[in-house]
Amino acid sequence: MNILVLLFMTGVALLFLAQFAAAWRSTRKLQGKLDTGIDTGYIRMEDFFGVRLRALAGADQVVTGNWACAPGLASWGERHVRGSVNAGDGATLDSLAVDGSLTLGRSVTVLGWLDSHGAVQVGEGSRVAGRLTSAASVTLGPRCRLKTVFAPLVSTPPDNHTPAPAVTARALLSLESSADDWHALSLDWARVVRTGAATIAYQGDFRPTAPVELLMKLVVHGHLYLPAGSLAKGDIRASGSLTLGARCEMAGNATAGGDLTVGANGIFHQTLHAGRDLELGNGVQSGPAGVSPVNTWTAACAGRRLRVGAGVGVRGKLTAGEMIETG
Repeated sequence: MNILVLLFMTGVALLFLAQFAAAWRSTRKLQGKLDTGIDTGYIRMEDFFGVRLRALAGADQVVTGNWACAPGLASWGERHVRGSVNAGDGATLDSLAVDGSLTLGRSVTVLGWLDSHGAVQVGEGSRVAGRLTSAASVTLGPRCRLKTVFAPLVSTPPDNHTPAPAVTARALLSLESSADDWHALSLDWARVVRTGAATIAYQGDFRPTAPVELLMKLVVHGHLYLPAGSLAKGDIRASGSLTLGARCEMAGNATAGGDLTVGANGIFHQTLHAGRDLELGNGVQSGPAGVSPVNTWTAACAGRRLRVGAGVGVRGKLTAGEMIETG
């Protein structure tokens, strides 16, 4: 009987070893590769509606050459315009796929979406209910309202404000900073918790009293405020509100559970995400100037409302759960 039990246990052990060996061989084959079943090369087609209409439009939907909608008039139905479009003040449009440029006058209402291969000009007080995309650029006039806009450059006209000089003197904060370094900025060292190889968590509101240069990722369990001229080289996250003072530079991603504010002439290089409202102050810019490959797209996303000041330039996407509003 003991021999039978021993043989049975040996067989079970050999079966488990065989399964382990197969898994080990698979792991060796995948070493250095990613096999998650997810296509990491996938890029969302922001201009999907325009591509679809250009491919499927019937003869009655195609306009050859330039097309204009007179002021105050309404045009219904999706159209593919093989030229440029000019919509007069107070016009009402449906959805358009435009192969040239697109100009909307003052107080134009768009009930659908807009996609243009050329530059888009949106006049003061105009509204776009659906997605607005351009392969060139989008310029938004004052008091415009939209939901989502995407282009290599989305901008608002500049104001006459002269920006304050940049701040260059910053206090360094890193994983190696001492208790004295934190106390010098009126930050409580007892609230600092190292949570990863490059991440620090701060329990409570984070409000340094002087401009800082953050060399690590920072997670704040409270509100986060960076004084004017500060620089964050890693991702930062706050469970409450997140405020970047004037001329701050955000090299990583910034995420707020509540509101997120970027002060005048700030710079961000990746993604801003606010759980509630997001405000881009006058002169805020994103991404390296003159560069627009896909891997340098930036985004500003608001769960509720996104307010955009004058002289703002975003290389990529603006989107809001309720509404984008320009100043």
